[in-house]
Amino acid sequence: MRRCQWDTDNGRDTDNGGGEGIYVFYLRNLLSSAKICVKLHETSFLYNIFPYICAKLRHAYQMDTNYIDILISAVLAFVMLGIGMSLTWGDFRQVLAFQKPLWVGLLLQILIVPVLSFGIAYYWQLPTNWKVGFVILAICPGGTTASFISYLFKGNVALAIALTTINSFLTLFTIPLISNFALRFFAQQDALIQLPFWETFLHICLITIVPATIGVLIRQVWADFAQQAQHKLKFVTVFMLGIIFIAKIFGGGKASISAQDILQLLPITFILNVLGLSLGYLGAKMVGLTRKDSFTIGTEMAIHNTTLAFLVTDTLLHTPDLSKPALVYSLFSFWTAVLFGWGIMRKSVFSQ
Repeated sequence: MRRCQWDTDNGRDTDNGGGEGIYVFYLRNLLSSAKICVKLHETSFLYNIFPYICAKLRHAYQMDTNYIDILISAVLAFVMLGIGMSLTWGDFRQVLAFQKPLWVGLLLQILIVPVLSFGIAYYWQLPTNWKVGFVILAICPGGTTASFISYLFKGNVALAIALTTINSFLTLFTIPLISNFALRFFAQQDALIQLPFWETFLHICLITIVPATIGVLIRQVWADFAQQAQHKLKFVTVFMLGIIFIAKIFGGGKASISAQDILQLLPITFILNVLGLSLGYLGAKMVGLTRKDSFTIGTEMAIHNTTLAFLVTDTLLHTPDLSKPALVYSLFSFWTAVLFGWGIMRKSVFSQ
């Protein structure tokens, strides 16, 4: 049998039997190359698609926090719009006419919660930065999430919005004062902390006051529509709040947190959460408030604005390690409040 040989120098078939061998050789190499290309294409697709997806996920994970802040603000504003549609102006007039629940809630949040957090942080064995971050977390008031819990379990929603709004304005003075004291007490350091007044004011208006007011106006003008929309909005807002918690976990703080950090911070943050729920509810009941008012005050004491805590620790103090207690707290505080509401207010929820 004759073999086909190829002269690589002259580019021609060296077989004396004719030029047919070169075409056979080309055809065989072409077919084999095609098979190899197909295999490489299939392999490279399967081999590279997962790194590509992972790269996209890492890019999303590392997205600019400005986009996350915008997402969170938009969702919270939508939640407050739905909450406002469940209220009338008479609900707010009642809160202002009977101010005892309002004063009790403010007293517990402004005085009891900071003292409680200092006591827990002082006796608990934690790194100094975590002690300071724990106190900063505790003094951040309940935000829209606390109002939503009251709305979800038929608490005093008007009281919840009033407490959230007033406390948010008070934080302009209480957070710098208490944060500086915590730094001096635990870390023997001083820091000039000043929340941006107009930015905070605009944030409160756009996320709390304006959407809630629009919701009340919708209820006043289109009462039937507002009544029908409430039931659907409850499910939608629960889903959207879930998006918020995911955004907070992956983009809320700049500090990287390990499983060991979570296990170390989980007990102390869980104790703060349980004490806030129980002391708020029982303290309000002891002074003669109704179950609805007591439940609302308990949730306001237990749910803290972790986004505000991230602002103080990351942006103002430039110490991301301080944000770890707030990051751990955001993992479970909503769900413990839901369980608390289920245990305390489930009769009210299912009675209507």
